[in-house]
Amino acid sequence: MAVSIKEFRNSFKQLNLKAAIVETVNAKREIVADLQATQMSRGERADGSKFPDYSARSVNEFGKRPGPWTLRDTGEFYRLIQIVKIDSTGWILTSLDDKTQLIKAKVRQRLGTQEDKVFGLNDTTREDFVKPHFVPELKRQLTQQTGIRIL
Repeated sequence: MAVSIKEFRNSFKQLNLKAAIVETVNAKREIVADLQATQMSRGERADGSKFPDYSARSVNEFGKRPGPWTLRDTGEFYRLIQIVKIDSTGWILTSLDDKTQLIKAKVRQRLGTQEDKVFGLNDTTREDFVKPHFVPELKRQLTQQTGIRIL
C-alpha cells in the first residue's frame, strides 16, 4: 500500500516508542519469567557468572547435582518468578515465593558480596529473548500504533 509523505509523517506522530516497549515486554512477561527460570537452572546469575557450587554434603546427603546452585528445590521459587515492574528502561524480576529474600541473602553470604544478581537476564538469555520474542512483538506494537507495517 502506497502512502503519501504527509500520511507517513502523520503516522509517525502517533508513534510512542516507550509505550510500545512497555506493551511488548508486558505481552511477553511469561516468556521472560520462563527464561529467568531456565537461566537459573543452568546455575547462571544475572551478570553471567555462576552461582556457588553445591557442597559435597548437599550432593551426597540431599541429592543435589554437582556444580553451581540452581536455586530449585520444590519448584515453587521458579513457578512464582514474575515481572513486578515494567517501564521504558527495563523491568524488575523477582519470585513471589516466601523464600526469595532468604535465597538472595544466602547467595550474598556465600559469595561474600553485597549484590546477589539472582534476578535479571544475562547477555546470553537476553539474546534468547530479544530476537525471537521481543523484536517481532515490538514490530507488531509499532504497526498497531502507526498503521505502517514494520518489516
